[in-house]
Amino acid sequence: MMRELSSVFVALYSIFLITQFCSISEGPEKYNAWLSVFQSWWMILIHVVIGVFVLLHMVTWFRISGRIFGAKPLTPAMVTVANYIVWAVVSIVIIYFVALF
Repeated sequence: MMRELSSVFVALYSIFLITQFCSISEGPEKYNAWLSVFQSWWMILIHVVIGVFVLLHMVTWFRISGRIFGAKPLTPAMVTVANYIVWAVVSIVIIYFVALF
């Protein structure tokens, strides 16, 4: 049940990203206005809550993906471990590029 509820938070985060992209495309004034709203303490709290639910959604998906996609020659455990490895590599690459800029 919590996994299904977490889908709502994933969708909410997607909406936040879409509004960010739209504000970027409308110019620096709109983007700065968007940033000022999203840097308030209550929006930071909302993003922390959303982040926890997105993490829950991801971990539960990784757990069930082994059962869904695990078949010969891959075992369910190998599929789950592969998901975590890809997640770690992509996270490291993103952190590296964010640190560059």
